Amino acid sequence: MKASYFWSTVLIALSVSGTNAVDDVGGQPGTIPAEFPPLLGGNSPWFPGPNVTEIPYEIPEGCTIDMASVTSRHGSRYPDPAVYKQWLGLRSKIQNSSATGQGVLSFISTWNPALQNPSQVLTQLSVGGYKELYDMGITYRWRYPGLYTDNAPFILWANAFFPTSPRVIDSAKLFARGFIGPNATTLGTVYVLNNTDPRGLANSLGVSDLCPAYNDTMGGPAAVTWANIYLPPIVARINALTTPKGAVNFNTTDVAMIPLLCGFESEMTGKRSPWCDVFTEEELQAYEYSQDLRFYYGHGPGSLKNSTFMLPFLSALVSRFVDGPNKTYTSSDGTAFTPPRFIATFTNDAQINQLVSQIGVFDGQTPLPPNRIPDNQRYISSRYVTMRGTIGFERLTCTGNGNRGQASGQFLRIILNEVVYPVVGCDSGPGRSCPLPEYAQLVAQKQAQAGGFVDACFGANQTAAKLALAKAGITGIPKTTFLSDLAVPFAFVVKP
Repeated sequence: MKASYFWSTVLIALSVSGTNAVDDVGGQPGTIPAEFPPLLGGNSPWFPGPNVTEIPYEIPEGCTIDMASVTSRHGSRYPDPAVYKQWLGLRSKIQNSSATGQGVLSFISTWNPALQNPSQVLTQLSVGGYKELYDMGITYRWRYPGLYTDNAPFILWANAFFPTSPRVIDSAKLFARGFIGPNATTLGTVYVLNNTDPRGLANSLGVSDLCPAYNDTMGGPAAVTWANIYLPPIVARINALTTPKGAVNFNTTDVAMIPLLCGFESEMTGKRSPWCDVFTEEELQAYEYSQDLRFYYGHGPGSLKNSTFMLPFLSALVSRFVDGPNKTYTSSDGTAFTPPRFIATFTNDAQINQLVSQIGVFDGQTPLPPNRIPDNQRYISSRYVTMRGTIGFERLTCTGNGNRGQASGQFLRIILNEVVYPVVGCDSGPGRSCPLPEYAQLVAQKQAQAGGFVDACFGANQTAAKLALAKAGITGIPKTTFLSDLAVPFAFVVKP
């Protein structure tokens, strides 16, 4: 049986090797056409995005990659307690109704959430997430063979997030094991940045966590408006699929959770969840758009200051590319530090979305309307903020013999979930890359347009801002230094 496009791509993260894996994961085809991709936004297991830009991924002729970076969301995970409680509530609602389901709902009378030991696994990486990150490490090792020497030390960075949920740290560790190989525990070092330590102001992989003015609205009024449009017809259709009709009395909260169940149950078990067949193609598109609105207006391009908090990190990353692969820095303890030519950092969905909002690939996106899915929409969350979603940079050094006869020099190109995206207004380089000096200027302009970080972080409360700066020991403009300073006092070390 042919698996859908969703599951044939997700096999990279979920399946074991072997010809039967496609059938096992794909299951019976439901309402999703065979070619239909996963449209689950931030609730999707990782998959390589569709090549909507039609830019070849191959290295442009006459160029080499002499530096690269990847900033990744953590891998697929188990739900958090609040979501799991919703799942249990839905199960009780179905069981107490004594209803039976018809067609795509025929499984509901025997359905139980796919968690065998919830008290031990909630919020943690799932088995699917473990595989995603380990395989990712191998993939990047093969992709950039010239950026790492066999059996050499390798460092990477991770956001601390919550102590009780180390899924970001675990993701970095698993990536290191795949990237370095059998000696990863000896050779690898993960620098974990405490995103709640005042000394990490503007200097972590979770900068907004220290900012009182940061307020994730979850999409705000636009998301509410769209939910009131797209959910009621789905609720009515699904309630008609039970016997007696409407016996379960699914509401909008229940129905909005169905795509989430599809994504989570599938990546937790390695098999297609039956919930994946409940929504039609059109309904899944509507759900995906709800995710787009959630991210766009929550902490993306439509959220004003919320989208700017990863600019210090972006500026520091671009500075590394400008300085080049052989630059040696002096850490704050006086020791010399030459960063790796491949920079790997791990964080959470909010930070991925903040970063992608400022890198230039979605500049000029017309604000997303709350009442319809627009034509020619470029900003689509399923293409970069999936579990293990990635934002990659590659520094191309070219000799002048490349595409379109470009001059020699350094260029940057950006990769989102395996797809090359051009920077709007800066794509004159080989393979539509952006000349590095122009990109550095673009990022500097974005910082200037965003205004001062302290004002964005603390808003009108300048007293709190002054106290925070004093507590952090910062006398100048807060900025990201951890990429060139291994001695920052708010980091701690773990081994893969």
